[in-house]
Amino acid sequence: MLQAEAELGLRPDRNAGLLARSRSRLLGVMVEIQGPFHADLVEHLHRAAEVVSHDRVLITQTRTRDEDAAVETLPAFRSSR
Repeated sequence: MLQAEAELGLRPDRNAGLLARSRSRLLGVMVEIQGPFHADLVEHLHRAAEVVSHDRVLITQTRTRDEDAAVETLPAFRSSR
């Protein structure tokens, strides 16, 4: 199966892998990006999550993307457990 995946250029589905584990180790963060401070904050968040082997879902608000639009993306990451 691994050979067939490689030949077809398939990659594992991260969401499926998370659901297969008893604990998702998924960290969800919603941040409003307003300047360089927030970009640095996101960088530190990614590094800290990697240290403890957590996957990240980062939802952002910007001048052109409000909170409602950001929140609409969350159901795709919801676990049925």
